[in-house]
Amino acid sequence: MDNDENTPASSDDRAGRDATHPDSAGADAPTERLDDATAAARVDSSTPDTAPAAENHVGGRSRNRRILVGAGAAVALLAFGGGAFAIGTAVADDDDDDRPGIHAPGSRDGDARGGQPGHGPGGDREDDSDERPGDAGAASAPADAAALRAAADAAIEHSSAEGITSIEIERGGYDIDARLSDGSEVDLFVTPEGSVRERGDDDANDDDDDPLIDLAQLGDILAAAQSAATDAGATETAFHALSTSSSGAVYEVELRGGDRSEVEVELDADLGVVQVDIDS
Repeated sequence: MDNDENTPASSDDRAGRDATHPDSAGADAPTERLDDATAAARVDSSTPDTAPAAENHVGGRSRNRRILVGAGAAVALLAFGGGAFAIGTAVADDDDDDRPGIHAPGSRDGDARGGQPGHGPGGDREDDSDERPGDAGAASAPADAAALRAAADAAIEHSSAEGITSIEIERGGYDIDARLSDGSEVDLFVTPEGSVRERGDDDANDDDDDPLIDLAQLGDILAAAQSAATDAGATETAFHALSTSSSGAVYEVELRGGDRSEVEVELDADLGVVQVDIDS
């Protein structure tokens, strides 16, 4: 037997074999075992810490949401406040309209006359017809002597009166004060067609001593008054009212000028001119 076969390999030979076959060397290395707790700890230590960033992100969104909600509430509060102020102003305006004397200049006069201006400067004078239902909006009644006489006769016949103490042109007719046999007076409204309706007793405002109008002289009374107004400088006058007085002048005639002036002429029993007053 050859002696070389039984001779053990030297340490140098084993080292050479290990260098030549590294896998076999690694295979002989002992395997390290890890329990579950250790493995979990290593996994946790190797995972990046993202929780604080996520919490910061959520917190930022919450703060933004609170800011937006707060801003929306502020806007709603301002809008509600503005609406309340507007409502309060409207209510205050309505209250002002209901109080006498608190009106825009000229606003009520036009409404009360159906859009027509008042008589006299500034349009601040109203006819009695404007205060009574059914008269406003109608055309003024005829102002000639024949129409006035017809209205006076209708009033006397309706009330069985002795005569009349005043007659005034209104929209849609005539306002007439008729004296009854007992000395009392009644206020009547007569249309140009002769229809009569009573407005009530008129004793509170009239003197029982006022003479009756002489209807036979009605045309002459109107002519004398208009002539006196023209001589005083009034132009384009038209009859408006006639009444009697127990003191001074017997007849008081009111005319309206074309320039919206008011002319008052006082005549005595013989139709002589006592006084002419022009209010322009």
